[in-house]
Amino acid sequence: MKRISILFLSLLLVASCGRRPVEEVVKDLDSPDDAVRKRAAQELIMRDKEEVVPALLNVLRTGSLRARYIAIQILGRMRDPRVVEPIKGFLSFQNAHIRAAAAQALGNLKAKEALGALEEGLKDTSSLVREKVAWALGKLDTAGSLPSLRKAIGDPSMKVRRSALVSLAELYPKLKDAENKGEVLRLVRERMEDPAPQVRYVAVQIAGILRDRHAVPLLIERLEDPLHSIRQKAAHSLGDIGDPRAIPYLKEMLSSEDIGDQEAARWALRRMEER
Repeated sequence: MKRISILFLSLLLVASCGRRPVEEVVKDLDSPDDAVRKRAAQELIMRDKEEVVPALLNVLRTGSLRARYIAIQILGRMRDPRVVEPIKGFLSFQNAHIRAAAAQALGNLKAKEALGALEEGLKDTSSLVREKVAWALGKLDTAGSLPSLRKAIGDPSMKVRRSALVSLAELYPKLKDAENKGEVLRLVRERMEDPAPQVRYVAVQIAGILRDRHAVPLLIERLEDPLHSIRQKAAHSLGDIGDPRAIPYLKEMLSSEDIGDQEAARWALRRMEER
């Protein structure tokens, strides 16, 4: 038993001796080699945040553009309140990719105190930044995000609208007020007629996930969508909701020339029978 303990301590000593100083690992974030940067980032994520956070905060102050970008991403996963204010400052940085990384990090941090700064981010000239802001708003777990998501859902960029929809779906189960829940469902239903098929698809999918019976007439309309993936997702959502109003339309879909449509309708009808 004593021999095993000595061996274990020896292994720990070897491991600690082979461990690089955190400052050395941080330097690799600026390596021209992508593999080196990835290894450094993974090592920093695994190490104790008490030694990593101060070093990365220093990178935010003095590091290169590339090192700052990676440092923001890592700090967003640290769940440390010390990093919120420094990261918020990067929402107005001159580089759009840095601003987008800052928005995503604040979402990962669930930083409710960053709500105001993120709202300003929806005015950003970069659609990438607005997309990440819309995503982050859904992570804050607060009804205070709803006014901003209402704005994002009408953004000119398809990706921003789609991101806002996903955030609304994520926020929905955490809302306590029936009026707020009703507003989320209404906003989702509006997007089921979005000109962008990618947005329509997500809206149709969310309507089924949230079991929105008020969406049934719109989902029935989407059974004739020009895009087969949306038609089939609408059938699946109708099956999940289980409203009998959809049965005759799903039966009609069984005679479609598209085999995928037939299979989706068959699945939905079987799902409704099982309910």
